[in-house]
Amino acid sequence: MARPRTGSLIKRGKIGTYYLRYSLNGKVVQECLHTTIKSEAEIACDKIMYPLRKADEEAVLQQVELRIKNVHDKLEELEEGRTPPTKVKNAWVEFINSHNRPDSGTRTLAGYKSQYTRFLKWLTRYHKEVVEMRQVGMEIAEAYADNLRTENYSASTYNQHLKTLSLIWGVLSRKAKIDHNPWAWDKATKTGIMRRSLTSEKAARKRRALSPDELTQIFKHARGDYHTLFMILLFTGQRLVDAVKMEWQSIDLAKGTISIIPQKTARRTGRQVYIPLLPQLRQELESKIKSGKYILPELVNLYDRDAGSSLSKSMKDIFQAAGIETQIEGGKKSITKVGAHSFRHSFVTIARSAGIPDAMIRTITGHESLEMVDHYTQFTPETVSKLADSLSGQQTTEHKSLQAPDTSTEGNRIKSLLTEMTDENWKNKRSKILHLLEGK
Repeated sequence: MARPRTGSLIKRGKIGTYYLRYSLNGKVVQECLHTTIKSEAEIACDKIMYPLRKADEEAVLQQVELRIKNVHDKLEELEEGRTPPTKVKNAWVEFINSHNRPDSGTRTLAGYKSQYTRFLKWLTRYHKEVVEMRQVGMEIAEAYADNLRTENYSASTYNQHLKTLSLIWGVLSRKAKIDHNPWAWDKATKTGIMRRSLTSEKAARKRRALSPDELTQIFKHARGDYHTLFMILLFTGQRLVDAVKMEWQSIDLAKGTISIIPQKTARRTGRQVYIPLLPQLRQELESKIKSGKYILPELVNLYDRDAGSSLSKSMKDIFQAAGIETQIEGGKKSITKVGAHSFRHSFVTIARSAGIPDAMIRTITGHESLEMVDHYTQFTPETVSKLADSLSGQQTTEHKSLQAPDTSTEGNRIKSLLTEMTDENWKNKRSKILHLLEGK
């Protein structure tokens, strides 16, 4: 590295006038400073040499930056040789083995794999030149999005395909040495591939509740474990997987409660849900013979065989035998209007009729934010147990088994207090309910 340019002072003439001597473009320059005083000469020297020194510093910095860049380039070449960017054909295995991917369930991962496989087949057919993930840019991403649209997929399916690809590219961005995710959509800047609106589709796909007459027909045609499964779905409000895999240890007949950790919640918060054991379900469970871990072991095996597809088909057959149309035509495939999820809608009606407050219903079904669930922490197992006790003396008939019939005067008072419960008065109402339950 060259030494900093400073120049040198020399005296000339009889009176000792100072001159500045320095090198410029390979030539020696000598400049008169018009002073015989050394301090003044030094000041003049600095004024002349400053811009020259600055230019030298900038040139040196440019050389240093260039050298650093060359070193970085060589390091990147070495690193790329040791860990080459992820290839498109290897992306799925890399994604599955990544520690920074979401902890998704088996069924969700199966969906991801199916969607990625479709993209890989399309890419192999139309863009054989693309080998690495980082070679997939906006042009290819937009072309694939156009291909999805030609398949007449629903808006949600179309969006899910793009979401899956965006997730895989995001998780593997470092390994694949990707600077930009071509599948992402930025709402703020309106850049990327826009997702399709789900408003109309959500309305069309919304499951409906089952009417009392439909429920009566369903239970007439359901036999054995299917009858019990439908009872669990109807009187707990849980999703199909949680109803099928309900364990005997979750049932507390003494306290009149059911305690479970729903699978959807287990991976996120592990929060346990307490459900009143309503008399209709209690009677059904008491008629079953305890054998093993699960209440419905044969249906558990059927569910695990293909992530619930065969079980759902069997349920559909029962619905159709009961005279209930489960699907309507729409898009590339039919839209399911009645299914296991319909029991969750019916549960809400039954629970409200039984006097269970909306806050507890939302907690049971999982349709509430974590903050609101925490806000209603008065719904402990003991409170749920006492509520179940207050409802356990109800009599049932063919249609009344789908609702909560008349109760004692005390039970009616409890129902009234629960119905009146709000965010502002719940402490006061809770206190009155506990007094009634304790016989005070």
